[in-house]
Amino acid sequence: MPKIVVYTNSEENKSSVINTLSEAGYYTVLANSIEEMLNIINSSGADIMIFETLEDVKETSLLLRKIRLQDQSGDIQIILLTPPMGDAENIASNADGYISLPINKAMLISTVNSHLRLKEHLDIFSANNSELAKRFYQLKVLYDTNSNLAGTLDKKKLINIMNKGLRQSISYSLCSTLVINNEEDVSLIINSLLPITKRLEQALKLRAIISYKSLFPQDKLPFDINIEKIKTFVYHKQSEEIYDLEVMNFSNIFSPIATSDKFFGTVEIMRDSKLSTEDMTWFQTVVSQVALPLESAILYEEIQEKNVKLEKLEKLKSEFVSIVSHELRTPLTAIKNS
Repeated sequence: MPKIVVYTNSEENKSSVINTLSEAGYYTVLANSIEEMLNIINSSGADIMIFETLEDVKETSLLLRKIRLQDQSGDIQIILLTPPMGDAENIASNADGYISLPINKAMLISTVNSHLRLKEHLDIFSANNSELAKRFYQLKVLYDTNSNLAGTLDKKKLINIMNKGLRQSISYSLCSTLVINNEEDVSLIINSLLPITKRLEQALKLRAIISYKSLFPQDKLPFDINIEKIKTFVYHKQSEEIYDLEVMNFSNIFSPIATSDKFFGTVEIMRDSKLSTEDMTWFQTVVSQVALPLESAILYEEIQEKNVKLEKLEKLKSEFVSIVSHELRTPLTAIKNS
């Protein structure tokens, strides 16, 4: 229900406004002083502010500015009750509307209805604008993430780019990423808003292994992971407080990092505020972007390893040919000289 705050020094005007609005079904709050009016606006806000102009025009203008400063939402509709004669339009220039005294009940209801409809449209416009700005920002984050992923074949950098994209689009409290190269090379990368305790670090390692094993039947695990062999890398943004085991109760989203035929690891984000369905969608979208670059990075590593092996074989071959050639040349030289 819309909230209307009313302030006037005139008992007659006060009674007329309150009774008229109450009869029309509106929720009204009466302020008995300017200070009380400002406190109401500052503490709980309002949809419409109705107050009678002060004798001094400058004081009225100053009060209007104070109301605007106190209005944290920035969308209170201010309606002035102005004297029948004088500088009403100039006084009301800093307000959203005015009603000339004495109060006409029909005019009061009509003016309030009009400003409530205007406020409703402004709220819808503001919400749509905010949602549009959020969508644009998330799309930009996704575009930047994809561009950065395409620019490297370093697996650690790829994971960091994914984590950055998740942080920018979802604003998590903590992100835990399990990266599995082989059974002897397993890493847990923890990106946290705050520093974490050692027991939370151990709990996250155990949680990552349990989450990983839950994805497969026990006899079909791609890798057998030993918790003692997991290398942990912890990064944090702020240092004012510290995270402990309470993080385990945060709202969370979990996903494997894999393509159709290869498994790379898992990622989980946690947040102290509720994660929405939209957050889950963006999470899956960002995580899915890293799978193909990771596969390319692993293939690149395999090619690099095979090149190193081929170079070693080529070197051994050259050394073997050189030795055989030398060994064959030595007896032939002795026969020639005999």
